[in-house]
Amino acid sequence: MSSLTAKLLTIGCISLLLLAPLSAIRGLNGERQAYRAQALNDIAAGTAAAQQIVGPVLVLPCTKRPLPAAEGGAAPQTAADAGKSCTRYILPETLEVESELAHEARSRGIYRATLFTARITAKGRFQLEPAEASGPGYQTEWGRPYLALGVKDPRGIVGLPRLTWDGDNTAFEADTRLPAIGAGLHAKLDDVGGGSHAFAVEITVKSLEGIGFVPVGKATTVAMHSSWPHPSFSGRYSPEKREVGAEGFSAWLSTSYFASNIQQAFERCAANPAAAQEILANSLAVSLIDPVNVYLQTERAMKYGFLFVLITFAYLLCTEAVSGKAMHPVQYGLIGMALAMFFLLLLSLAEHLGFFNAYLLASAACLGQVCFYVAGLLQNRRLSAGFAAVLASLYGVLYVLLSSEDYSLLLGSSFLFVLLSLVMAVTRRVDWYRLKPSAKPTAT
Repeated sequence: MSSLTAKLLTIGCISLLLLAPLSAIRGLNGERQAYRAQALNDIAAGTAAAQQIVGPVLVLPCTKRPLPAAEGGAAPQTAADAGKSCTRYILPETLEVESELAHEARSRGIYRATLFTARITAKGRFQLEPAEASGPGYQTEWGRPYLALGVKDPRGIVGLPRLTWDGDNTAFEADTRLPAIGAGLHAKLDDVGGGSHAFAVEITVKSLEGIGFVPVGKATTVAMHSSWPHPSFSGRYSPEKREVGAEGFSAWLSTSYFASNIQQAFERCAANPAAAQEILANSLAVSLIDPVNVYLQTERAMKYGFLFVLITFAYLLCTEAVSGKAMHPVQYGLIGMALAMFFLLLLSLAEHLGFFNAYLLASAACLGQVCFYVAGLLQNRRLSAGFAAVLASLYGVLYVLLSSEDYSLLLGSSFLFVLLSLVMAVTRRVDWYRLKPSAKPTAT
């Protein structure tokens, strides 16, 4: 076996051994991320998780009772026939939702979360047909109507919600009394006759994650505004128009019940309460994400850890070939451990200083440590400066890849191509059998 083959095998084994500390650091990052998730859950337990607003929906309770035989009715066949529910669910003809989202920081130990407060105004009108009093063989008994408003996590309700119905203020009470839309509120109304009825709801809710709206109106518009510059839209609908910038975002949605089939969903839910998820799935949601999650960024950085070590070792091997100086495997191992230590420093510093500051300090510390060690090994200023430049470039390129998530593949592949081209250009005259430069060809 040639000395070069033995050297390559030894470096390969050292590289594989370095997978152990890299994997351990990656596991530690996962543990710290789990601790953060638990801290956020603890904060959410005292506030509110993601919110979803459904409604308002006008409910007209009614029961059909058979008339006595003397009055042309028929005896009920079963107990259920004696009082059959015919409750009607009336959706708004028009619904306009305006939401302003403010934010504040909450902390649990070293972990921080952003709590959002949504000030919501929903207004519109209902169009009612005259209520039927009776029919052939039965009589309709109408109960007291009420307005139901679904709020996924009522713990997040701030203050007293307000309802204005036909110009009069009406108080809300707990529970929607409507399984189709889940938890929330309801407001009892006086007898409502046919015609148009205007309403306006004002409610403020807190959320640790985001908020969603179900467009229950026959014609619904939703407008959201916030000073938070990092929204993430999800759900069955996307905003028709959005403006996102450093000062915040605005988003607008306009849809109709032809697109949502929300009326049919309510009718199916009346017959089968298990179909409630079909209603809740019709939503426009926005999550106000934290783009500086240091654990996710550290995780992305560590995906390049093994490649980082291999490129450094390859450069050192090329340096040996060019300079004629041989490095011991122990020295490769120490340099590899120093490179792995960078990721541990990055993780520990990022929890306190933020990712950018942590990356700057960790890379500067490891760059100084490794370059000081390699300079003592090579005893050559030019080669030592070249190694320092290459290692600094690696740290710089890695940060660019982490910052440019959408173009990381393109930038990474381009960098590797350029790096390979440089290695091939520098070592094209190296006699790899002797691991030293070959003589320059003489002119003929």
